Amino acid sequence: MLFYLDDHDKTSLTEVPASSLATLGWLEKDLEEMLAKHIDKVVREDQLLVIHQERRYQEEPDILGLDESGNLHIFELKRWRSSSENLLQVLRYGQRFGRYDYDGLNHLFRNYLLRVGSAPERELVVAHKEYFELEEALSISTFNKEQRFVVVTDGLDRETREAIDYWSQHGLPVAALPYHVYRTNSGDLLFEVWPYGPKGDTFMEIPDGLVVVNTNSTYMPDVWKEMLSEQKAAAYYGRKTAVSGIPKGSPIALYHTGVGIIAFGRTTDTLRRAPCGDDPDEEYYVPCEFEAMVDPVSEPHKAVSAREVNEALGASHRFRLTAYTLPPDAVEFVRKSLREKADTAD
Repeated sequence: MLFYLDDHDKTSLTEVPASSLATLGWLEKDLEEMLAKHIDKVVREDQLLVIHQERRYQEEPDILGLDESGNLHIFELKRWRSSSENLLQVLRYGQRFGRYDYDGLNHLFRNYLLRVGSAPERELVVAHKEYFELEEALSISTFNKEQRFVVVTDGLDRETREAIDYWSQHGLPVAALPYHVYRTNSGDLLFEVWPYGPKGDTFMEIPDGLVVVNTNSTYMPDVWKEMLSEQKAAAYYGRKTAVSGIPKGSPIALYHTGVGIIAFGRTTDTLRRAPCGDDPDEEYYVPCEFEAMVDPVSEPHKAVSAREVNEALGASHRFRLTAYTLPPDAVEFVRKSLREKADTAD
């Protein structure tokens, strides 16, 4: 629930009226397309590797993702309040996609890479290993051994809660991810959702500190070259809005999955937009001035690894989100460490 606060009467608490997308005249496809452009708002990127999104005119789940253990997470989006039919639909998808072996998942993943602007030569087993920074890749037979089901819907009615409780008690891993829609007194529409991850809410973003932007090597293996040469931190397609709101002058770093932090500096301006290939406005970026950079391919040993950062901070930060913030004491540690490593002769 959302409430209005009154700065003149600090004892006041007034509820913001709830609404629904169906009442507002939204189509189910409107919701799907909105969330497809903001997939990081639904899926916790630090816990799931997205391998597929629904294609037009195809009977498919809205999102498919793999967790660190290779389990398949199946998402179905609904614009109306939950019902048992919503649950049955996601289970039907489970019956179909739960039968996919590694080759089937790899095919979905390679097609998804094409749709987000990457080369299809990327193999799922390699991308999964690098994304979750595993010491060894999972065996092919491990993928899709188990499935998890997630219904993304407007609230939870009693019928669906009872159905989820029943199936959960009988060993079926199904969860609901509710979103909420509100209309303010001035007529503005608000949308509230908390991203889903199998490990729960293990990451809390800190507003002040070191902004870290991932080089997106899982989906677009070579864009780090452009980020370094053009001095920018960028995000693309469904993850592009992750770099929105980064202020000018912010300490910023680039993180290359499986290697570590490869650049450190400060932003020199706020958000800009650019085409990605032939797709207009599918790249969002902030201009930067990097004072230290290393090549993740020829100089991976000069990067500041996730382990080094976590040991220095006494923390266990995950480095998989498109953009996230480390605490303020990370700024000087990363700056000093990367400069020292970058200046070291091979």
